[in-house]
Amino acid sequence: MQHGRSFEIDQRIWTALENIVNSYDKVTHSITLCLDDILREEAVKDIKKSRVLDVGAGTGALSNKLREKDKSCYIVMLDPIKNFNLYLKKNKENDVVQGVAEYLPFKFKAFDFAISAFMLRDAMDLDKALQNFKRVALKNVILDFWKPDNIIILFFELLYMFSLMPLLAMARDPWNVRHYLAIPYTVMKVPKLKTLVKRLKKNGELKFRKFFKGIFFIATIENY
Repeated sequence: MQHGRSFEIDQRIWTALENIVNSYDKVTHSITLCLDDILREEAVKDIKKSRVLDVGAGTGALSNKLREKDKSCYIVMLDPIKNFNLYLKKNKENDVVQGVAEYLPFKFKAFDFAISAFMLRDAMDLDKALQNFKRVALKNVILDFWKPDNIIILFFELLYMFSLMPLLAMARDPWNVRHYLAIPYTVMKVPKLKTLVKRLKKNGELKFRKFFKGIFFIATIENY
């Protein structure tokens, strides 16, 4: 395992994801203070007429933003969680594959873009996931929230996640609040942002944009 994550934490995250499918979009919209849609639009704004792999597609929110902008893109949605795959397959237009970021079941450079939103923190092996992003696509676009380098900003991020975020989640899905409490642990277990940037630079030419003092980021990598 990479970045110090234990098996128990991985199991907790996967169990949480299995249980929040039906409320995921509305809770995410609330706990990100409505920034999720804005950042997704920003992440895909430069993708046009491309073969795209959405890694950790979840409910398909990122792919849907891309489709709204450019219907000519061919998109494959991949997610490891059974319940998310069942959700995605309800839409017959979706091309859905079950799999994990560390072992993407596609040929070398099969896609123009491999994209993801809010999934990299959940990777069991960060380096292997990034290697697979590079292997299957010419370019990568990754959106997520992370562990900022500044310890004061990290303190306030975690304070929000352990105090206000559960209240927002409770307002949307009171029965599954405990599953959303797995989110802060994903932030605590990843490396600092500057370490992630160094790893991303190993894959190719990196454009890295930070939002809200480095809590959110969008990374665009043109792979070597």
